[in-house]
Amino acid sequence: MTITLWLEQAMQDADRRGLPALRPLLEALARATSALRIADWNADATGQRESDVASGFPGLSAVEGSRTSERE
Repeated sequence: MTITLWLEQAMQDADRRGLPALRPLLEALARATSALRIADWNADATGQRESDVASGFPGLSAVEGSRTSERE
C-alpha cells in the first residue's frame, strides 16, 4: 500500500466518522512517514534509495527538495 492510498482511505474514514479535525493530523503523519522512508540511513537491500523511486505521495517533493539543498 502506498502512502497516498493509505492517506486517501484514512481521510475518507475520518470524513465518514465525522472527524474533520483529524485530516491535518493524517496529512502530517503521511509527510513524516514519507520523510522517514527516504532518509539516507534507510538502506534498501537492492541498493536503490527510496528517493530514486516514485514515492506515491505528492507532498514529498518538498521534503526531497530540502534534503537536496542540505547536501549542496
